[in-house]
Amino acid sequence: MRFVKTIDDAAPRAGRLCRGSGGAAVLLTLAALGGCASEPETANQPARVAPSPAGPSAAGNLPEDSYRRRLAEYAAGNAVAAAAPSHAQPPAPAQPPTPATGYSVAGNEGAAAAFGGAGVGASKGSGTAVAEGAAAAENRPPARPQVIGLGTRPGFEIGVQVSDYRYQEHLVANTVFDQQTGTKVGLTGSGTMTFRSRAFVTLDLRAAYSRNDYSSPGSGTETGINELLTDIRLLGGRDFLSDDAFGLGWNLGIAPYVGLGYRFLYNDLRGITSALALGYQRFSHYVYLPIGVTPRFRVTDNSRIGVTMEYDQFIAGWEDSNLTDVNPAAPMVKNEQNSGYGMRGSAMFETSRWSVGPFFDYWNINQSQPALFVVGGVLLEGTEPHNQTIEYGMQSRYHF
Repeated sequence: MRFVKTIDDAAPRAGRLCRGSGGAAVLLTLAALGGCASEPETANQPARVAPSPAGPSAAGNLPEDSYRRRLAEYAAGNAVAAAAPSHAQPPAPAQPPTPATGYSVAGNEGAAAAFGGAGVGASKGSGTAVAEGAAAAENRPPARPQVIGLGTRPGFEIGVQVSDYRYQEHLVANTVFDQQTGTKVGLTGSGTMTFRSRAFVTLDLRAAYSRNDYSSPGSGTETGINELLTDIRLLGGRDFLSDDAFGLGWNLGIAPYVGLGYRFLYNDLRGITSALALGYQRFSHYVYLPIGVTPRFRVTDNSRIGVTMEYDQFIAGWEDSNLTDVNPAAPMVKNEQNSGYGMRGSAMFETSRWSVGPFFDYWNINQSQPALFVVGGVLLEGTEPHNQTIEYGMQSRYHF
């Protein structure tokens, strides 16, 4: 708020008439004004009115020359009054500004009335409100810590995996024809979107690499075989949450889901085995239907365990064998695979950001359809044997 000094012909006094930005005239104490006047005067004398510098004064309608003369006399009188000792009773110290009003006019009820009671009343009211608010804050019970939910979380996850990998082919049931083993190191990533209906959609990605060891009773052994595995899946499902699962008071979340997956594997068998057999590159393709469920239960307020169980129905697949690596006259042979299944699962200990736990992945694919091809004028037939893939390991993920 802005205050302007005013003067008139009356003698100096202890209080001075001032005008605020809203135009209301208020008689304030020296302390409340912070220097509106400095000379003593009596409270019954008329207040001085400051003439406007733009023309005649608002109170006395003085011409401009009279205004300048009066202004000079006023300035001289103030200088004399400031030099002379004052016998007036010193004003009471002003209260500091309150948070509600910014200015204090305590000790001058007349000023509060002129401002419609806004000065003192607002200060008193704000003090009471602050005191009541402080008391309520002291009596308020402590906030309950945030509890981790049991539903599917929206956002993104990245992770790492380390696993033991084993691939086996069987010409005769339960008899290993050849196999490859290795340690796979992989990266995972996923993005999940949730909806108000508790439905969710997830895009899940995986890439893993290993250097395998090959062994076969008829073809010998070979080491350092490069293999790359990728998996991409689109999943959709819904969360079902209960605070009293099975009538036992358990907090439980269940998230069934279904989707579509594509698995690609590149296996580089080029080289010569210990039995002088030649190898070639293989490209394996699986299209499958994942059907699964993830139950979750809370361990502490900020941790939970999620167990995923999934069945993967094999829809279609094919195996490309680049026999040109063995004989330049041989073609790329494609064997179609029509039946098989897979399973996978995990048990993850999860916090708001991190999760860690074991996982496994299993595939069982039946023998492929035979493929005919010609090499050097000779008609040949090739098939992809019945095979199994077993993988298990540990993984960790970060959620953001």
